Amino acid sequence: MDRMTHNRMINLSIQIKHLNNMYYKSNISSVDDRTYDLIYYELVGLERDHPELVDYDSPINIVGSDLIDGFKKIKHEIPMLSIKNVLNTNELDDWLNKCYNDAIVVEYKIDGCSLSLIYKHGILQRACTRGDGEYGDDITENAKMIKGIPLVLNIKDRVEVRGEVYIDNETFETLNVNREYQNSRNLTSGSLKLHNPLEVKGRNLKFKAFQLFTDNDIFYGNTSQLDSIRLLKNFGFDTTFLDRIRIHHANLLCHQIYETRDQLPYRIDGIVFKVNYFKERNRFTSTSKYHNWQIAYKFPQPKVTSTLLRVVNQVGRTGIITPVAIIKPIRILDTTVERATLHNYSQIKKLGLCIGDEVIIEKGGDIIPKIIGVEKKAANRIKIEYPTVCPECNGDTEFISDKQLICTNYDCKAKLSAKIEHFVSKHGFNINGFGTETINKLVKERLIEQLQDIFYLTVGDIQSIEGFTTYSAQKLVDSIQESKIIDFNKFIYALGIPTIGRTKAKLIAKDFNSIDNLIENYQFKLNLEVEGLGEVSNYEFSCFLSYEGFGLIEDLINCKVKINSCEPQLIKNHFLNGKKIIISGVLSVGRDEMKSKLEGLGAIIVNSISKKTDYLLLGANPGSKYEKALNLGTKIITEEEL
Repeated sequence: MDRMTHNRMINLSIQIKHLNNMYYKSNISSVDDRTYDLIYYELVGLERDHPELVDYDSPINIVGSDLIDGFKKIKHEIPMLSIKNVLNTNELDDWLNKCYNDAIVVEYKIDGCSLSLIYKHGILQRACTRGDGEYGDDITENAKMIKGIPLVLNIKDRVEVRGEVYIDNETFETLNVNREYQNSRNLTSGSLKLHNPLEVKGRNLKFKAFQLFTDNDIFYGNTSQLDSIRLLKNFGFDTTFLDRIRIHHANLLCHQIYETRDQLPYRIDGIVFKVNYFKERNRFTSTSKYHNWQIAYKFPQPKVTSTLLRVVNQVGRTGIITPVAIIKPIRILDTTVERATLHNYSQIKKLGLCIGDEVIIEKGGDIIPKIIGVEKKAANRIKIEYPTVCPECNGDTEFISDKQLICTNYDCKAKLSAKIEHFVSKHGFNINGFGTETINKLVKERLIEQLQDIFYLTVGDIQSIEGFTTYSAQKLVDSIQESKIIDFNKFIYALGIPTIGRTKAKLIAKDFNSIDNLIENYQFKLNLEVEGLGEVSNYEFSCFLSYEGFGLIEDLINCKVKINSCEPQLIKNHFLNGKKIIISGVLSVGRDEMKSKLEGLGAIIVNSISKKTDYLLLGANPGSKYEKALNLGTKIITEEEL
């Protein structure tokens, strides 16, 4: 059951990453909002119920990225996170029940692009896209052409204003007369990334603010969301503010706004609920992707019908074969839909689907649409048969359960391509220039038949691939050679061991410290156990080493791959060595960077404060942890004392 569940999680993760990449990098919405949410929250539920199977690089923990080449990358001083979505009022009620204060601020969720504006001494100094939440693109000159963004504020201090850039409905219809863009959000995103500010001006972009950061909230009286809205309006910004309501009015408001949303001059896809007082927000935990003191109610989207034309099969990295429905193209809201998920062949049988049927498609989120039933059976129905051979390699297939169909061919090219893509990713060997298309061509030409072949590629090999010049081939070879020095934890991750993501790769690296220790331990004990890895992952780790991993590791070492030991270089006489420490407030560096520094000093990072906590590292604008530390008598230190 765990293997089946993990395979499903991997499949969902791959779908979400692909569609996020299309959405953020290429401005293509291949599916609608509601469907995306259904897939997304299926993975959320599986990760919640099976935390031992969660990979660190799960898209649930990663903010979608719109970073592109050509613009300077800027680090956000405060991470620019996403807003968690709920799909129905029951889920909204669950969140509202956590809000002790009966007053909630409600704002329109405009379907645009988030932007951060930095003002210093009253002058707009920088405008930056959300990007991946940590880094964004510097589009300052373009932002100066957007209506609703003041170039000068009547204020001397440094402030940061965040808001949404959008295109109103009338402008979108005018600019999109040839139907080049699927929706206004895509046009907005593309407009922000233009390299000619005057062309940006012609797009008639607009801006509404929704968040304010100041260096002196007490001076400005900025202690709540309503205070921020008041100040933003005084500064000359229009805002996304809708109302301040009592909790028991929330469901009625959702219905009212949904029914009247078409009367607005711009598109919204939901409404946002926020805890008003900043002090109360400290009670809500945050993740690497969301602040839980706010939530977005996404409007339901209609169910539609279309004709099921045929079924194609996709092969994933683990060999799972997933059926995908090709349907007659239909327009749903701002998205043209041609494909829909079928999940597995058990689902096809359950729904009684046949080629030619008029099927019901549920628009449940931003990504893959889902077929949920048959509206009308075709006169000449054609039964959907599962493939007895792999669609990519013609290898045998078999059901490992009543739901999961897999390709049994170990040498399947589709699986190999997916493994290579994982191996060369930025969290693995980080080899630049290895795009999906390049990988597929190298595999097709049999220049790569196993992972270690990557390090034997020559300029001549790569240049023989269509699209490569001598220069670009040499550049890729150089990148391959540079990647040969790799940290132990990244090396483990790159191997693509089932259930082993970045976090668990770090646990393995920390447990063995070096590749030599891992090899030595494996030779004396075939079933290795790593503390914190979990029963399933320990099993997968041992199986991987037994069947293929140990030989692969030896081959990679023979390729002159140097695997850096991760043995901690602790400052053993540092006062934090062996001490428990918690962080509160905004630091001069990102949380992950600070945690790495503290761990290097021998500190033990904890997430909740208690009598056993030795120190609290204090940053700007600390939360309730700081107050609790004072009450408990916990020692308070600052960055300067490290």
